[in-house]
Amino acid sequence: MALSCKTSAGSTGGCAECTGSGQWRAKAVGDWEGDRYSERADQKTGTVRVYLPDCKWSIEKVVVELL
Repeated sequence: MALSCKTSAGSTGGCAECTGSGQWRAKAVGDWEGDRYSERADQKTGTVRVYLPDCKWSIEKVVVELL
């Protein structure tokens, strides 16, 4: 697996964009509530962007988890 990823977090939402191949999902780490996850990406090639469900409270950060 070889992925190059970048993440973006707004006040209550976020996204992740990865280029390469591999299985992954994005996780929004919330300040005051449980973590939120994106759909799972089973990426063969190219660039894929996934969006996270909005949190009620602010997001601390967005991370990419390899599966």
